[in-house]
Amino acid sequence: VPETKKKLDAKVARIEEAIFGFDPIFEVEGTRGDLPQWKAQVLTSYIYRMMELGGYRKHVQPCARDQEICNVSALKLSWDTQFGLVVDRKWEMRERPDGTPYYHDERRMREAVTRQGVKYDIVDPFLFIYDIDCGDLDDDDCAFVGDESDRFLHELEAMADKGLFSKENLKKVRDKKAGSTSDPKTPVTSSDWPDQYRLSRSIAQ
Repeated sequence: VPETKKKLDAKVARIEEAIFGFDPIFEVEGTRGDLPQWKAQVLTSYIYRMMELGGYRKHVQPCARDQEICNVSALKLSWDTQFGLVVDRKWEMRERPDGTPYYHDERRMREAVTRQGVKYDIVDPFLFIYDIDCGDLDDDDCAFVGDESDRFLHELEAMADKGLFSKENLKKVRDKKAGSTSDPKTPVTSSDWPDQYRLSRSIAQ
């Protein structure tokens, strides 16, 4: 086992070196008619910057290990938008009744976009799925490629508020998890055992 791990680590390191050491990881090529060269360079710089902010480099070695062990290496790419509370602070010069000036400090909390950019997720090889009617992924008849993803209900609710999921379907999921006899308005807590199991499993691992 130590010798096998040593060889695997060496090969993964060579794969990472080959990816970052030679040709550019991403490049836009422009032509005179469709896309000028300067626009191609601007697009290349912008997309490459988004990839850097998304932290794509840290996923190369795990993907290489999945490829060697499970013969599957896949990444999911999405546009992540996160909201949070920020503090707006304003200063202004005011005067006291006796005429002496002073600075007035006012702070207010508001909800704003705290992060907006590219997000990378590694696909679990055991949850990777594709059209079982085709022979391989390169087949022209392959209808779909995807993976099974486990999410918390509060994550789905946040994405439903952004319009990414149907609120009606999400309500059906909550009612099903809570039970047919419970009040739909009551938040799902102890009866939502899949989310609790996923949380405990994540802590254990």
